[in-house]
Amino acid sequence: MYRQILVDERDADLQRIVWSPTKHEHPSHYRLNTVTYGTSCAPYLAIKVLHTLTSDEKCNFPEATHILLHEFYVDDVLTGADNVADARRRRSELQTLLQAGEFTLYEFEMDEQSNTLGLVWTPKSDCLTFTLKLDYTITTFTKRQLLSDIAKLFDPLGFLAPIIIRGKIFMQKLWLTGLDWNDTLPDDLNAEWVTFRNELKLVPLIQVARWINISNTAYSYELHAFADASIHAYAAVVYLKVVSHTSVNIHLIISKTRVPPLKKVTIPRLELCAAVLAAQLCDKVRATLNLHPISTYCWSHSTTTIWWIRSDPGTLKEFVSNRVSQIYAVTTISNWRYVRTSDNPADCASRGVSMQQLMSHQLWWRGPEWLLRSEASWPQSALQNPDTIIERKSVQSAIAQTTQIDWFILEQYSSLDKLLSVTAWCLRFSLAVRGKQHESSPMCLWPERVSALTFWVKYVQNIVLKKDLLANMKDSAVNKSSILYKLHPILDSEGEPSYHFDHQTGTSTNIARWYASYTSPYSSTILGN
Repeated sequence: MYRQILVDERDADLQRIVWSPTKHEHPSHYRLNTVTYGTSCAPYLAIKVLHTLTSDEKCNFPEATHILLHEFYVDDVLTGADNVADARRRRSELQTLLQAGEFTLYEFEMDEQSNTLGLVWTPKSDCLTFTLKLDYTITTFTKRQLLSDIAKLFDPLGFLAPIIIRGKIFMQKLWLTGLDWNDTLPDDLNAEWVTFRNELKLVPLIQVARWINISNTAYSYELHAFADASIHAYAAVVYLKVVSHTSVNIHLIISKTRVPPLKKVTIPRLELCAAVLAAQLCDKVRATLNLHPISTYCWSHSTTTIWWIRSDPGTLKEFVSNRVSQIYAVTTISNWRYVRTSDNPADCASRGVSMQQLMSHQLWWRGPEWLLRSEASWPQSALQNPDTIIERKSVQSAIAQTTQIDWFILEQYSSLDKLLSVTAWCLRFSLAVRGKQHESSPMCLWPERVSALTFWVKYVQNIVLKKDLLANMKDSAVNKSSILYKLHPILDSEGEPSYHFDHQTGTSTNIARWYASYTSPYSSTILGN
């Protein structure tokens, strides 16, 4: 394929080869004018050319362009049709489209068995089977050999998840023993592994239908994702329900399993992790199959998980909140429903089953039997509101107490000079309307400004020093927790906290000014700079 794609002449020098057969001959220069296999840009250029070809020819070959865009992997294509006539027509159209770009499609495989890393497709029976090459004569194992055995079982779609999870759980158990890679397993663990390994002889007997009944006769599709967790693992499994006019079929599409970290995690959290896995798998399958119309249902037997999903993530602790947000990204709250443990096929994958059980396990291969019926016939479980939902954030309340300021003047001026002038005029007006003696000068005099300052100092004292003032009025000691305790406050003849004299430094401090500077929001105005 690569050699059919010309490189721009300006880039050909980047693929120049200088060659001389012997050291005595003059070297020759060669330039590779086509895409060269092994260069980092080769796959991109090949796929880009195919996509450009589909863009140019999509009007002439609509079906073939769809196949080229969605069913090609570099230079291999895997496609099909509902009948032989449609398959031949698609093949002819695809060949014509590719020939327009000087590409030749060949090596068609119609009836030959196809094997990919142990996953085998037999076209005649249209089934997927598994091959597993293990040396069953080995009786003692190391951790290295054990991991090698697990890796040989290639199962990308998770059909054998209930079996493989047992190997993963055993591997984690072995990890806790602290054995080195080449240390022989203890007798009890070795015997357990040999028993499990012998069960794997039955793996080639499992057959999974490749065709999942997607056809033009189907009028409705449903995706059902199940989630479950145990103390050893958590799992998710997705089924496709295909409804046609003549039948209803359910197929296992994909499953995934995970073992929890060595650090202990609670079962409710593992159930939530399983729900995240189910949501992500469901979203992946929906995007890959691209079926319309399709409905999505997600199932969990953990009522805690379902209530977490129905809660506001902002009210939950970080671990739960993050995972609920991931679920929201690919599903909706209405997608999630409760399922009994006995009807949950993901339970098989989270706990593991024997090989003999798996071969005839209808719950695993077909899901719960009630899925074949309409939604109205499914089991209905009314979840009661729990008294408390675990993993909620602890709410810390902060109460801010504000002091009511009756005089708006303080909020109008940020300059002490202006505040004192305005206050002095207001005090003069107050004396005048009450018929009392007051200054008559057209200017605001200094004594009036002093009275104005005294007025505001007393006003602030009555707000911020209220408790301490009351304590002094009752001749009781100021509380030791008070910020004024060390200043030994006293009241003057007018009931105002007065000065405290420091005998060591010979300095005095006005308590009102000092305390207000720390506590009053208007201190910068009253005390000035």
